[in-house]
Amino acid sequence: MERRTTRFFAVGAAVLLAAARLAAQQAAVLDHAMTIQYNVRIPMHDGVTLSADIYRPADDARHPTIFELTPYNNNSNNSMEGAWRWVRRGYAFVTVDVRGRFDSDGAFTPYRSDGPDGSDVMDWVAGQGWSNGKVATIGGSYLGKNQWEMAKQNNPHHVAMAPYVAPQDDFFDLSRYDGVPKLDLMYTWLMGMDGRVAQSPAGWKWGAIMRQLPLV
Repeated sequence: MERRTTRFFAVGAAVLLAAARLAAQQAAVLDHAMTIQYNVRIPMHDGVTLSADIYRPADDARHPTIFELTPYNNNSNNSMEGAWRWVRRGYAFVTVDVRGRFDSDGAFTPYRSDGPDGSDVMDWVAGQGWSNGKVATIGGSYLGKNQWEMAKQNNPHHVAMAPYVAPQDDFFDLSRYDGVPKLDLMYTWLMGMDGRVAQSPAGWKWGAIMRQLPLV
């Protein structure tokens, strides 16, 4: 009985601590007024539009921008928490669904269009009245790897990048190990990408593909 009581109080204390932290975060957000725009359509070079959520300080100043290009839903809790963190520090934060995922149009072909699309987004951001023309990209894993593709575009507005968990040489790391494809990583990731794909050239039937290959 004593152990159960101790465990009950420990769980209760953890819940109260989590609630206090959430309240503190909400208070911090309320102390920093934001202008928020959801599902802003940004045109690409070929006429496809991508969906952007934009968070920025509620003032008339021009701000540097933090930009992420994600296949994992631009209005997720992680994106919103990141937005509050950057806006509090005086940045605008722009999070965009990659082509063909969630609310963006077009066909999802991983990494193939991310470089040019990212550059188009940066040009669009730099032309907004709330932007000072400087854009920094950020993110890890897919969101880090596509920054290397954006860097190849040499966009003049792209002043900084912070990729993590995203090696620049994919032949030796990430989806390959010394050139050998990591099938466990590649196919499980692709299966996770099945949902909310606007279009795909050949369909997404990764379960059937895995059953036909000697992956065991």
